[in-house]
Amino acid sequence: MASPPASRCDGAPAEQTLLPDEILEDIFLLLESGHDLARASATCRAFRRVATGRRFLHRFLSLHPPPIVGFIDFQFGGRLLTLTPAEPPHRSAAAARAVARAGDFTFSFLPGASEHHPNKRWLPCDARDGRFLLSRGGAEATTFLELVVCDPLYRRYVQIPPIPRDLVPRMPSCGELKSEPFLAPAEEVESDEDSLHFRVIYNWLSDYKLVSFVFSAATAKWRCATIFSFLPARLIRQPKTFKRYYARNCFNWVQKGEGYMLMLDPREMKFSIVELRHHTDLPRDQMVAIIDAAEDRLGFAAIGRPGQALYSRCRLDLYSRSCQNNGVTEVEWRRDNSIPLPEPDYCYGIIGAAEGYLLLKGYLSALTRKKLEVLDVQHLAVDLKTLLVERLCTLNSYTSSDVRPYASFPPPLSLPRL
Repeated sequence: MASPPASRCDGAPAEQTLLPDEILEDIFLLLESGHDLARASATCRAFRRVATGRRFLHRFLSLHPPPIVGFIDFQFGGRLLTLTPAEPPHRSAAAARAVARAGDFTFSFLPGASEHHPNKRWLPCDARDGRFLLSRGGAEATTFLELVVCDPLYRRYVQIPPIPRDLVPRMPSCGELKSEPFLAPAEEVESDEDSLHFRVIYNWLSDYKLVSFVFSAATAKWRCATIFSFLPARLIRQPKTFKRYYARNCFNWVQKGEGYMLMLDPREMKFSIVELRHHTDLPRDQMVAIIDAAEDRLGFAAIGRPGQALYSRCRLDLYSRSCQNNGVTEVEWRRDNSIPLPEPDYCYGIIGAAEGYLLLKGYLSALTRKKLEVLDVQHLAVDLKTLLVERLCTLNSYTSSDVRPYASFPPPLSLPRL
């Protein structure tokens, strides 16, 4: 006797769940990572509805920052693809592929772009919290750059109005002026109705003076925030060559071989010059980065060079000193960790830091590259919380020293940022 045809139960898992949404949200918040949330959301439609809800995602993202999925090369931003995704066996490789498929990282949706030349007019300047800041023109400019803020995952953008001329003070005639626009972190946690709340800081600087402007999306207006002079002490002699990092709620500009750094508190828009090296062990001629360290300390990262007696192989050295109220309270740096890097035949350098990660680039010596007839450039990501070092990707071309880690969840586990 033939069995009766199977019928679908009204309470099938794909249709219903026995737990209310509030309980499911609390359970999902206990998951360790976004990868676990993605797997849970694929279980059934009810789980997916809860996991992708806007209110829940705000709560989840406040507890679980998105994973690193690649990096953005800002110096070579004119290339068609500005996002270099993580590759297997990196744990974020699957998420990186999903983000790359979902987003338009050629920015072809911006005004003036085209299918054949998507980046011909707009070049990326900065990225933060899922938003990109792009400019029209180069950094050396006698007039202000045209700016746009965009979300490449959802293909949305906001054009920034020009800085009013009546806000601009007179700058000294000392050669080319450098434009440095960048995104500031939101002043507070964004709500469902406050997705447009972002700020742009625009530094216009010479060798002697810096003028900083701030644009707020909340008011849609610019204001001249502060004017800072490097005179008379001239502790920082070439400010236009310094590289910017964000750590401990402040922007920090640093350059190898320099004993001072420039610090900006973006909440008060107050600049200060901080002495960088008081300890004889700190390297003086290597690429460095300012980072977040444990216990609310200000961190300093540098690469130990092969060939020094102190190092048997290339190492990443991490230092820190205490800081309170955005000010440095300790005089000397302490060495916290010295991490051996993989592939001892490679020379490594620091190329970027953001989103809780430090990016390193490593390549073989010129003689070895010629012998092997291959250009093998390793890119490593260091998780600054766990100090886990992982290979992000391998390229057969060079990247610049102005690279930012990019962290994101793929849609629908990411929220629109504009």
